[in-house]
Amino acid sequence: MFASVAEVVRWRWTPWLDLGAVVEAERERLILWAPVFYGAGIGAYFGRATEPDVWVAGAGALAAAGLVWFSRRRAVPLLLCAALALFASGFAAAKLRTELQAAPVLTRETGTLMLSGRVVALESHGKARRAILDRLVLPGVDPAETPAKVRIRLLPRDTAKLGERMQVLVRLRPPPIPVLPGGYDFQRRAYFQRIGSVGFALQPGRTVPGISPAGWLDRAGLWVGGLRQALNDRIRASLPEVPGAVAVALITGDRGAIPRPVLDDMRAAGLAHLLAISGLHLGLVSALIFGGVRLCLALVGPLALRFPIKKWAALAALAGSLRIS
Repeated sequence: MFASVAEVVRWRWTPWLDLGAVVEAERERLILWAPVFYGAGIGAYFGRATEPDVWVAGAGALAAAGLVWFSRRRAVPLLLCAALALFASGFAAAKLRTELQAAPVLTRETGTLMLSGRVVALESHGKARRAILDRLVLPGVDPAETPAKVRIRLLPRDTAKLGERMQVLVRLRPPPIPVLPGGYDFQRRAYFQRIGSVGFALQPGRTVPGISPAGWLDRAGLWVGGLRQALNDRIRASLPEVPGAVAVALITGDRGAIPRPVLDDMRAAGLAHLLAISGLHLGLVSALIFGGVRLCLALVGPLALRFPIKKWAALAALAGSLRIS
């Protein structure tokens, strides 16, 4: 009897002993598992069919952190609790992001109305353009229920410019739901962009006196957007038709002007991933930031001789890649 119990105990604990040996052998690479468990927590949040309460996400993260603290003297339980804490942190971060992006959403289609707002983004859409407007004024809609942003399709002859405040006659409706189960969810994307309605213009808009940007961050965003738009226009002027549309998509990410047959051909050829912001693009940008920052710091003798400029350049590249992504 005792012999059999001992064998059962040994059998049950053998995996733990083997896990300890694996942990010891992989000690220098364990940090690579951190984004895996953190991402798994984010995936678990978005995989839920119902929205969890805020306290559930916060309590889970705090409980996991407490387990890490109480198991800090035992290697294997500590790592397991750390994995749980990373999972819970990813879940809580996704929930926090969702709460921070909350904004009013139209629940029904409106009639024809005169929309007033500031143009914060312009996107190509075939031969027409789409504009994203904020600081909205919607006649007949309570300010508390007014969306933070709307996206409208402009008429081809519209001359809207980034940063201008415009009035335009539109019809609006709620962001559309997926056409097929598991299909592209524009409603979810619009939520995280704080777009509470979409629609189309019935006539060209007109410029009206606007409100200056609220702060330096707002002004910087408009400046970058204007620079991006100017670059798009310059590329299209030099490379008209399809080559220009593809060049714009590769350089600035605006894919709306690429004709549908060309997109279908690229997908069939397995080249559609080149139009997305992928790890290759982030790696190239990070390498440029790293090399540029390190070169500039190396030109300053006292800094290059006394401080770890390579680590500083790596931190700058990391910050740049996080901002871009």
